[in-house]
This record gives sequence, structure tokens and C-alpha cells, in this order.
Amino acid sequence: MRPHIFLSLILMLALSGCGFTPLYGPQNARLQEDLQKIYVAPIKDRVGMQMRSHLQARLNPSGATPAPLYRLAVSLTFATSDLAYLKDDTASRKQSTVTAKYTLTEIKTGKRLNAGSVKGVGNFNIMVNSDYSTLVAEQDARQQGILLAAKALELSLANYFRGQLKGHPEQQPLPAVDPQQQR
Repeated sequence: MRPHIFLSLILMLALSGCGFTPLYGPQNARLQEDLQKIYVAPIKDRVGMQMRSHLQARLNPSGATPAPLYRLAVSLTFATSDLAYLKDDTASRKQSTVTAKYTLTEIKTGKRLNAGSVKGVGNFNIMVNSDYSTLVAEQDARQQGILLAAKALELSLANYFRGQLKGHPEQQPLPAVDPQQQR
């Protein structure tokens, strides 16, 4: 037997033994229902609107409109850092990081259920002779970071609800954060 086939079989057996289940499989119907019942509060600025749109599409891919039980508040911060330099010490590649701090609360009681922070990162090249190309590349990297942060936030919320369904609530990673007060 070839080594790569043997390793693939071992990996498949290990995954089946660890309890791996797909997020949107039929066995997670209750989890999907909980995610659909999250109201994503408006997020500041245009990029916030884009993040909210990504979150709504990810949390409720079917487009169903059940009455919301939860409220998700999100605040975004952005940072850009240099990754690579030319011989004259000018940056030739940068990294754009999007950090989303979130708080999930129960609408009925106002009780904070979960809070945390996720990141999304995008990279872009700096075009020496074209400011416009650099600007477009930077905007694209920021969009990539927003999309990745939305995916990470969806997984974080799914992990929280999965823990609730199993009777093992996940510890809350951060103290209560109200994104509205951080403006």
C-alpha cells in the first residue's frame, strides 16, 4: 500500500473517532435554527454595513425570517502593517487586519451570553508607480479581511451554541463589551 493512501485512511479514521460533524449537516438542525435567530445590529460606517451583510448571509444562508431571540453587536477596528521591504527600506507589501469585537445578548432579558474578538487578515502589494493600483489592492485586502472575520465570527457563535446544546457552555473569552460605547 502506498504511504499517502495509508495516511489518508488513518486520517479519516481519526476524524471519524473524534466526533467531527459538519456545521450545516442535518444533525445540526437545532444549531442552524439558533444561528438564524440572531439579529445582527447595524455596524458603523460602510465597511460595517459590508460586515453586517456578510454576517447575515453566513448566519442565515436560507434567508428564513424567524423572530430574533439574540442580538449581535459588533465593532470593527483596522490596522495595516508592513510585511516586506525594498532595498531602500520602503514597504513593498502590507497586511491589513480587521478585528471584530462582538457581544451576543439575549433580546428578551438583555443577558450577555457570549463575547469575544475575531480577526481577518488580507495582504496586498504596493505598486511603486501606481497609486491607484495600490489603493484598489488595499481595498481588496480589507474586503478579504472582513470576509474572513465574518467567517471566524460565525464559527465562534456556532461553537458557543453547540456547547449550549451539549450542556457544556463555552467560557466567555472577554468581559462584556458594548461596541456602541467604543465610538
